[in-house]
Amino acid sequence: MIGRKICTAIRHVAFEDLGSFETAFIEAGYEVRYIDVGLDDLDAIAPTASDLLVVLGGPIGVCE
Repeated sequence: MIGRKICTAIRHVAFEDLGSFETAFIEAGYEVRYIDVGLDDLDAIAPTASDLLVVLGGPIGVCE
């Protein structure tokens, strides 16, 4: 059996998630992991550790 694929989602606020995409990713064989900006060490993310990287938005605009 081939190893499980990893989807890493970077989120800027804790209440955000992948929504309906999470179910689709899981059904496609991905293990979903969340990284929380401000809580987790973003420098520890290895660029090749995930098969899919999703960066979620937040309520803060570029001017803030």
